[in-house]
Amino acid sequence: MKKSGAEPGTKWLADLRGWWRKGGRSLHLPADGISGATRPPGVHTIALPADVRPGAYVLHVEAARETGGRELVQVPLTVPGAARASGTHELGAVTVTAR
Repeated sequence: MKKSGAEPGTKWLADLRGWWRKGGRSLHLPADGISGATRPPGVHTIALPADVRPGAYVLHVEAARETGGRELVQVPLTVPGAARASGTHELGAVTVTAR
């Protein structure tokens, strides 16, 4: 297994405790996902990979702040379509639109 952080977008994966404990640590990198430092409050746009096929998915949005708390929001999503979920303390509303 390659060291986390060796591939683009993987540097922070081990800090996402919920994901890491459920199977992330045994994943062969590069991971099929995106990681990065937790972003400040506001609206953020992340492009999905072009090869995402229509179907049912669950998007996991996890915030892990260095001097704050942690929160994981799971957003059930049908592609194409839109979905919304809400956090309680670290994350606010999470709105996803997939075309």
